[in-house]
Amino acid sequence: MPRPGWQDYLRYNRITRTALLLIALFVLIYQFTPHELTKQTQSISDYLGDMVTGSNGEHPRFFKDAITMLLNNSPRGIPNLKLSEGEMKAPSYWYIDVPGEPFTIDFLQKYTEISQAQLTELSSKHRSVKSNITEFTYPEGVFKGKGIVMVGGGDFLGTALTSILTLRDTGSKLPLELILTSFDEYQADVCEVMLPSLNAKCIILEEVLGSDLFEGLNLKKYELKVLGLFVSTFEHALLMDADNLAVKSPDYILNSSLFKKYGYIIWMDFWRQTISPYFYQIAGINIGEPVRKDGIYPDRDFSSRGESQLADLEGAIPDSTCEAGQLAINKRTHFKPLLMTVYYNLLGFKFYYQLLGQGAVGIGDKDTFIAGLTVFGIEPYFVKQRPLLLGYNYGENEAEWQDTTMVQYDPVQDFEYYSAAKEYMISKKIDPRINIFLNNDFTNNLRDEMQKALSGKHTLPQVQFLHMHNPKFNAYSNHIKGDYSIDSHPRRQFGNREKISGIIDKDYELRFLAISEWLACQSTIIPDNWKVVDRSEYCTAIKEHVAWLKKTSDTPSLGTVNFKFNF
Repeated sequence: MPRPGWQDYLRYNRITRTALLLIALFVLIYQFTPHELTKQTQSISDYLGDMVTGSNGEHPRFFKDAITMLLNNSPRGIPNLKLSEGEMKAPSYWYIDVPGEPFTIDFLQKYTEISQAQLTELSSKHRSVKSNITEFTYPEGVFKGKGIVMVGGGDFLGTALTSILTLRDTGSKLPLELILTSFDEYQADVCEVMLPSLNAKCIILEEVLGSDLFEGLNLKKYELKVLGLFVSTFEHALLMDADNLAVKSPDYILNSSLFKKYGYIIWMDFWRQTISPYFYQIAGINIGEPVRKDGIYPDRDFSSRGESQLADLEGAIPDSTCEAGQLAINKRTHFKPLLMTVYYNLLGFKFYYQLLGQGAVGIGDKDTFIAGLTVFGIEPYFVKQRPLLLGYNYGENEAEWQDTTMVQYDPVQDFEYYSAAKEYMISKKIDPRINIFLNNDFTNNLRDEMQKALSGKHTLPQVQFLHMHNPKFNAYSNHIKGDYSIDSHPRRQFGNREKISGIIDKDYELRFLAISEWLACQSTIIPDNWKVVDRSEYCTAIKEHVAWLKKTSDTPSLGTVNFKFNF
């Protein structure tokens, strides 16, 4: 007999609850006066509505009201924004490099084609939504406690489960909510058996919002992640991408004095900002004179306003771009910026991804977080240690290189180290506003000098996250796509262990893939989409690769996993 699916489970529970509530309502008819009956009937109706439509806790209506309020401020009667004529994209520059031509207001204004009608309508709706958000009361009781939020259903489920197992392997004990976008992504044994054993649970975005509203949004890709964060039950939340793996427990982040002070922690990306000046005009943000020196060499004086890069001006979002593979937020203290970020993502592909990225590398949700904060004049803690790329060499004489993974750092250690570094610069009469990560002789020497001076008291921040972009650790897809080898030879995704040992001290690639092997070969529960092929195929493939990794490892013991989860 086939196992009941989630549809049968929901249908049975809804019928049962409906029958019980009708009986209760019948009893109430004989128990209460008309006035009391009206109140009790309304209460039961509310409860029934909550149970049928799904919930965050018991508060789905709040989310519907919030999303409806934001949607009511959608621009009307104008076409979507697009690149200027000729599909010219804004150039992508590393944050460590100074562009040949400064990213001034005039320079960045030419990449988005926008009419006066579009500008007027977008500005009007932005003023309206900001006003509505300001009046929107924080929902007491909707968000509670601390936890990790991850969006990862469908094809990303295997990747997400690998990441969750990795978190538990680090000793992380924070509860976790896995956000599934639709009912189609629900898998009963994962959500009802496996995840509870890992102090985790599923939340279905479609269930929280209701199918009609959810389907009407017609969201895709990045637009969905922010909604997942929004509907999670946690008040203090650490958002992690499904392909982002922690090398040590991240639980301390939400308990840190740094988080208590700022309530919002953002990690930087590799790139310089390419935000359109039109965004600031639409958002009603006044841009002033130069206050930062991120866009000029350290030995240069401040340029005039017109010659300075936009990101260096007062009121503008500072360099660099944000990397949203991880983010920590206190929803209570940052509720309004979060709502604004949701608004930007509801309209992401239509308007705001174009305004915030203008076609440069990494367009998507990432800069909507800092944009939402900037509109309300709130400053997050921006992790200063620039990320690094890991990857592997291949081709003739291994002359080619493929990046695979972004390295991100411990934010608490980052704050301690760079606070001390700033004091050191001031003591040496060096302008603390300069970009110390610029790739030139002065800043390269300055970083070495500071590291020596601070040695013994402060150490550079340690690695916290390894965010993989291509390929992700997913035993099924890794086997299908042949990810374990290049040029018919096995390869390491993070690169040669000897070369990167100064960056990551242990063979985390071996550990992560050993965990992936456990999921592929030993777990009693696996993603449904892995079942389309014989399990022995991808199990054998990853076993062979893990065995090879052990032979090339400086910490081969990390290749042994002894999970004893109760599922």
